[in-house]
Amino acid sequence: MTEIVFLAGMSHGPMLILPPERWNERARDEMSNPEPHINKPDGTFVTYADYFKETGNRYGSEITIEKFRGKAGECREALDQLAKDVRNARPDIVVIIGNDQRELFGPHNSPGLAVYCGAEIATYRRDPAGMPGWRIAVSKAYGMDAVRRYRAAPEAAEWLVEQLVADEFDVATIGSVPEPERLGFGHAWGYVAERILKGMNARILPVMINTMYPPNVPTPARCRRFGAALARALDELPGDLRVAVIASGGLSHFICEEEFDRGILDAILGNDLDYLDGIPEQRLTSGSSEIRSWITMAGMLGASRKNRWLAYVPIRRTPAGTGQGMAFGVWA
Repeated sequence: MTEIVFLAGMSHGPMLILPPERWNERARDEMSNPEPHINKPDGTFVTYADYFKETGNRYGSEITIEKFRGKAGECREALDQLAKDVRNARPDIVVIIGNDQRELFGPHNSPGLAVYCGAEIATYRRDPAGMPGWRIAVSKAYGMDAVRRYRAAPEAAEWLVEQLVADEFDVATIGSVPEPERLGFGHAWGYVAERILKGMNARILPVMINTMYPPNVPTPARCRRFGAALARALDELPGDLRVAVIASGGLSHFICEEEFDRGILDAILGNDLDYLDGIPEQRLTSGSSEIRSWITMAGMLGASRKNRWLAYVPIRRTPAGTGQGMAFGVWA
């Protein structure tokens, strides 16, 4: 019978890719951005300059190359361990739960929940014209410097959709990526494929959540219940298959909210579903919205799947504390 043999969550931010000596390039872009792109805990957005007026040089002591190198090393060790663990699990199919950021979808078509049923995944190629150097390097690691193709799992995906609909989750389906030069899979899937699954023979089954773009963003409670439905369906998948699940994204960004992140991780570890269901939606905007992928994965755990290891690395790249909470963990 089919078995879910591996579950994991992992961040996919640019600082996992750039050497620490280049983190200041990402920070300079953030600090000089004139748009209100910093998502505060109350759900409002401000410029970095305005946010700095509120916080001052609170985290200036963390902005050193030595500390950057230490945190980069912690993240690298966690990613290496996660890649080793998934290889040892020998999955036939890897379900990747992630969010699209106007890479495959757009305002013309933005489903709340979707499953990819095509035979092949194709990534969207980012046009490097006008990109800062750090973003070009990141695009390559995301598999978005060119159209890259990966084997998918259409039969399993179609069966999964049927079960989810029967479980009252009316998911959208995507059957192909006909023009990846224009619209294709993005970083939530490309980074996992390139950094974690490269060289493996497993097929990828993308599960897509609109974490970011109103009005049809699923609530935390719905994400958690969707995860439970995914687990029920995958446990009954016909055949004798080994299935891995990876939640891609998060945790908090573009402000690194360490206390908030640790509360979420504690709730996942403790199977505190009420806490996860009750996370205020204004806390899950912009980059922090990707936490919904972790909540979905948490809904799949139940009481029997135990945490093997968990790593959390709060990275602040500017004196005001903007950056990202990087998290990695494996359950079995």
